[in-house]
Amino acid sequence: MIPSHGLFYHSSSSSDSLIETNVLRQAPAVSQMTTIIGRSYKSYTALEYQYHLGSGVQLWTLPSLAVFRCTLLIPDLIQIDWFTLYDMIRLRRRTSLFQDTSRIQNAFELHRIKEQQQSWVANLAHYFRLPSYLTPEASKHHCQDLLEFLTQDISSGHGTIFTQHEIHIRAAIRVMAEMIFIRPDNYSLIETMDLFTDDRHNQPSAIVAKLQPVIVEQRPQPQTVQQVIFGHNTNSWTAASRIEDGLIRPSAVDPTDLSWLPAVRFYARGVLGVRNVTDRSLTDVLLRAQKYANYGTDGTLCLIGLTVGRQTHATIHQGGVVSEHCANLFCDIVHSQKEKRWALRSHLSRLKMLPCYCHPSCRVVSPYRLATTILGTQV
Repeated sequence: MIPSHGLFYHSSSSSDSLIETNVLRQAPAVSQMTTIIGRSYKSYTALEYQYHLGSGVQLWTLPSLAVFRCTLLIPDLIQIDWFTLYDMIRLRRRTSLFQDTSRIQNAFELHRIKEQQQSWVANLAHYFRLPSYLTPEASKHHCQDLLEFLTQDISSGHGTIFTQHEIHIRAAIRVMAEMIFIRPDNYSLIETMDLFTDDRHNQPSAIVAKLQPVIVEQRPQPQTVQQVIFGHNTNSWTAASRIEDGLIRPSAVDPTDLSWLPAVRFYARGVLGVRNVTDRSLTDVLLRAQKYANYGTDGTLCLIGLTVGRQTHATIHQGGVVSEHCANLFCDIVHSQKEKRWALRSHLSRLKMLPCYCHPSCRVVSPYRLATTILGTQV
């Protein structure tokens, strides 16, 4: 058994020499940062320690990793063998990472999703037990007044384009209305709803709900080096729970699967260098995200937000999900060169908007229809 503390040497097929790892008995005397994110009634607190690599490179990591040292961690982030480093962390710090109270738990750990046919789907049994959530039938029934109001308001405000694309726009309005009434209290967390159009191609893009601002407090105030506007495709139940939380939880990992470390990030499509959500940046990120919206039934809705990075993003050229997963344990923003996707830390990413696609190329799936698919029943 590998000791929980102290110096250890590992052999690796990817390296000719032994790899040295050292786990300190207590956290070093370095700067700490506390981030609070969420809603007024429910927030999450993340404590991080500054991690020095030398040559001015300063990263931030969880308390359970602040004590970890490895010869693979070098100042040149591009040259780090993240794939092999992942194994070193898994051998030395896996249990401690799962027990770290500064880590935001993923939806699988909270029973909000389940595995079905080798993919993650909403665990409807979990939501049906919560008093603040309605069943698909009830949400479909209670949303009728909102559905009629939105349809009338959008048709009168966007006459020509509504007439030209009425089928797609009506379908998106229905999804938005039903999604809101999955958890009726979410209605108070929405400022406005309207049709957003892609003026470059004179087509409807999405029904967009602008969300109430998410609370974000950081002590001390960090220096922001980069920002990304992101689009994260999702389903109705996950969207409802994330509006409630005010954040996107990290990617799902089964704690009983010993091959995986807990994630601190989620995946999204994004645009780098954007400080605010403007019409142009929203169009750009929606065009990127909607390309991946038709895989299965999870692409109807898209969570839009802004994430901040306290250092230049890390670019991953090889190693896939494992390398990206590992890099995010030390870096705020990670970009996959091959997959063209961004991996972003949950506690640094605030939600801004929730669009429902109504572009003619996108398949729109209502919450009621999605529920019957998950439950395996016929409508």
